[in-house]
Amino acid sequence: MKSTYHPRQECGIKSPTNATYCRSSNTHWVKAEIMLSIVFLIKVIYMNLIRLTIKTFFCLALALPMLVQAHTALKTSTPENGSTIATIPSDLDLVFNADVRLIKIELMGVGHEMPTNFEPSSEVASTYKIQTPGMHPGEFTVNWAAIGADGHTVTNSFSFVVDPATASE
Repeated sequence: MKSTYHPRQECGIKSPTNATYCRSSNTHWVKAEIMLSIVFLIKVIYMNLIRLTIKTFFCLALALPMLVQAHTALKTSTPENGSTIATIPSDLDLVFNADVRLIKIELMGVGHEMPTNFEPSSEVASTYKIQTPGMHPGEFTVNWAAIGADGHTVTNSFSFVVDPATASE
């Protein structure tokens, strides 16, 4: 027995085997149970994608501040980066944003390294004072390396000038 399509009857048509069918837009017959399963599956996938997107957003929002603060940085130095000072400094002061293990300090004059009292240590601190005996007027760059609490080694440098016209010994 052949079933005919009636405009008011899109689903609920019975086949000779008693299965319920629905007519799709391209006039193919599809079992209603399969259509409902597909619709349900699409809804589940869509909702899971929304949940995953929301969870990812919140994880990134929470993790970003930690990632930004994860690495060690030099907070301040004396002499300051880019400064011109009138007096010869007897020491360098380095203040970091967290406790670090300072593993390298190089005080470089133009073409030569200046002596310091720096000795690498296993101690951690956020403030270091390094004596600079024999300092003289000129341009200087301080190269430093430190290991932060996260275990990463961070290197950087800063420069300053001791003005030869106004420096006093």
